[in-house]
Amino acid sequence: MSRVLAKVKDQFFNPSMIGTYLDKKTYSVLNRYGATVRTIAQRSMRKSSGKSPRGMPPYSHNRQLLRKLLFYHLDKDSKSVIVGPVLKESSKRVMIPKVQEFGGTITGFIHKKRTVSRYPARPYMKPAAEQTQGKIASWYK
Repeated sequence: MSRVLAKVKDQFFNPSMIGTYLDKKTYSVLNRYGATVRTIAQRSMRKSSGKSPRGMPPYSHNRQLLRKLLFYHLDKDSKSVIVGPVLKESSKRVMIPKVQEFGGTITGFIHKKRTVSRYPARPYMKPAAEQTQGKIASWYK
């Protein structure tokens, strides 16, 4: 009788199967989280040619580069997701996405004259992440 009970127990509760299911679910939720944060951040950038108000997301101008360069990466080893802008090859020295998010100054040269440009913070990634935080628990259901 105990062999039958042990066999039934093994079929009823399999820890490795539950772990595999949770891993798949976690990857699914992280993937959805990354995509949702990216989409919200992109949609928060309105099309306009001027400057956005302080504290509001930056405007996406004609070519919409900042909006197009937002990506997310799911790291299965650490079970984490990274969401944010990817630097364009020609802009490695100037951290425009970082300056847009947190504010700061950029020093450069225009017609052999040194210029300093100051940018106020125009967060777009942090509000998108905060807006998505409340949805994670419901995605595990």
